[in-house]
Amino acid sequence: METCFKEELTGIALFREQLTELIRARTPLIYLGTIEVKRSLEEIRIVSSEVRADLQIFNLASGLLTAGREKTNTDPIGVLDIILNHARKSTLEKQTVWALPLFRLLLRQSEALILSKLRDFIEFNKFMDTVIITGSSNFTLPPEFSDVPAIDFPMPNRQEIRALLDCSLAEKNKDRIEKAFLGLERHEIENLIARSLVRKGGIELETIESLREELLPKRANDCLEINFPKESLDQVGGMETFKQWLEQRKSAFFDAAALQQWNLPPPKGILLTGVPGCGKSLVCKAIAGSWGLPLLHLDPSRIYSSSLGASEKNLYDSLQVARSVSPCILWGDELEKGFSPTDSQTDGGISRRVLGAFLHFLQERSSPVFVAATSNDLSSLPPEMLRKGRWDEIFFIDLPSTKERQSIFKALLPKYRCPLEVDDDLVSFAEGYSGAEIEQAIIAAAYDALFRKSAIHLFDIKRTLRAIIPLSVSMKERIENIRIWGHAIARPVTHGRNLTAHAGNVLSFTPRVGESA
Repeated sequence: METCFKEELTGIALFREQLTELIRARTPLIYLGTIEVKRSLEEIRIVSSEVRADLQIFNLASGLLTAGREKTNTDPIGVLDIILNHARKSTLEKQTVWALPLFRLLLRQSEALILSKLRDFIEFNKFMDTVIITGSSNFTLPPEFSDVPAIDFPMPNRQEIRALLDCSLAEKNKDRIEKAFLGLERHEIENLIARSLVRKGGIELETIESLREELLPKRANDCLEINFPKESLDQVGGMETFKQWLEQRKSAFFDAAALQQWNLPPPKGILLTGVPGCGKSLVCKAIAGSWGLPLLHLDPSRIYSSSLGASEKNLYDSLQVARSVSPCILWGDELEKGFSPTDSQTDGGISRRVLGAFLHFLQERSSPVFVAATSNDLSSLPPEMLRKGRWDEIFFIDLPSTKERQSIFKALLPKYRCPLEVDDDLVSFAEGYSGAEIEQAIIAAAYDALFRKSAIHLFDIKRTLRAIIPLSVSMKERIENIRIWGHAIARPVTHGRNLTAHAGNVLSFTPRVGESA
């Protein structure tokens, strides 16, 4: 569904303003993206009253309602005839708004007579009455209605959520509970509150979060997975500069009032690049876990389809899901798989259109979606993807330094229940290994100890490390190119630069101006 206004509605006040404008302009047909029938009708009723228009509601189950009293006509064709006849007799002095909740179910069936009557209403009854059809926000209108303006109904904001929680039961952890309800429709919030009351006798944070984790994944699609990671930034070794930067952005991300006071745009996101296995994916999960937000995992390689228009729709639907569950973290995993430059003559321009849609989302979105994207090779991405304004920052994760390797061992040994003290010899021995390679060495050593039915020792880890040929050696030239490119255009996640790759200094670099080696 294409929208006729800003890409993202930011609240009920803006929605009312937009709907009021369309009704006052006597727009013949409007599509309202929502399945919240009760709440959307309440807002349509408020707007209709403000513009002094009569409101008629046709429900597929109960028929046409006038002043709250049910009429007997439940035939959609008959109702459209009533609307057409009424519009022909209307005057500019008095307008009628016709609300048809969930009427898009009939549009989906593409019944020729219904489509024809609605098209007649658009063509021959301009500047008279207005018909509002509601349905799911990801529904694409038939091509016969490509000129119909469509707006999405906003999710409840914190003020509306606070009104639902206006009771003593929710005082404890109230702020976190309000955040947990963001991105949910009102009926979903009411259902979660009711289930929490049944389970715990009150509105309990842990219960609400658990129920939300069951609910949101149902909105996923073939290109998008929705998870609630348990990882935290404390589990990420090193990267202290990066963690401090994230802490600043986190405080701004959740404080819209402060952003408005300083006239600042909300945080957009980051692009992470670096040596494979150095923690890019872990960082994305850890951001979501530390911020207490859902993680939407977008696989760019699954966007493309052989069907005409399907690729663009796959991306559009995925981004719509991100908007609907915001605030959230959108993890674009290995962007080069879906957005590398290609010859538009070979694919009919599909890749350029998909890239353009994604870049527009990065640049213009106003919804609280923090994008954490990864790329193993920035040189394979189009230049417009890397320019300032798309991201808050581009970070480079290099092979871990001595201090970072020590942090990695201290984080991983307890994880796999290895009661060992990290010594300088072990840290030095692991020089040139990525975090993933170090973790696999620990896992292999633990398996060996399990098989022997004996305790694990530091020597076991050194032995398994020696059995692994790190990428910094086996793919020396490629890793060197990645590091040179990353150091040239990205910001390091730690202060200064890590200049060694493997014992013997197989790689070396010159710091950028103003940075210490």
